[in-house]
Amino acid sequence: IQTTVSLIPEAFLSRLFADSEDQRCMRLFFMRSGISDTPLLSCVAIETLIDWCSRSDDPKVWAYVPQGLELWSSSSDTSSVTLCENAIKFLEAAPEPSVVLESFAELTNPSSWSGSLANILQCRTDAIGELIEHDRDDIANAAKEIHGKSMLLIERQRIREQRKEREGEQRFE
Repeated sequence: IQTTVSLIPEAFLSRLFADSEDQRCMRLFFMRSGISDTPLLSCVAIETLIDWCSRSDDPKVWAYVPQGLELWSSSSDTSSVTLCENAIKFLEAAPEPSVVLESFAELTNPSSWSGSLANILQCRTDAIGELIEHDRDDIANAAKEIHGKSMLLIERQRIREQRKEREGEQRFE
């Protein structure tokens, strides 16, 4: 499948987003799951994806395509997380950046993790928060709004984790 995606990305994308909404949802689940740890569209040049989305009759594709992209980049020496360069290029090319940023925010949850989920969400939300300083006002304003919403969700997750930890300690005693 990865070979097909890399050799004929436009045909693959056209088929992926064809048919009914139910079929599209099943295919998007497949794309989101990826193959091993590699996002399905990571082998496609970002310019190709942007061009295909621009030519599509369906504006929803701008929200769907990030599900197959590599969004997060971790720095091993500082343990910080940033948005990948291709994710930012895709965002900047979108006719409605707020839709793409919403998609990024939905993808802050990792498929698997160990330790605190709130800490992982915090790192990824901080990466989105860096866009508050973006040169384009539409991107900066959308990032500010999405960052604020995400911070509320992270706070709720921290409370859940603390509650679960206290319950575990009480059972131990």
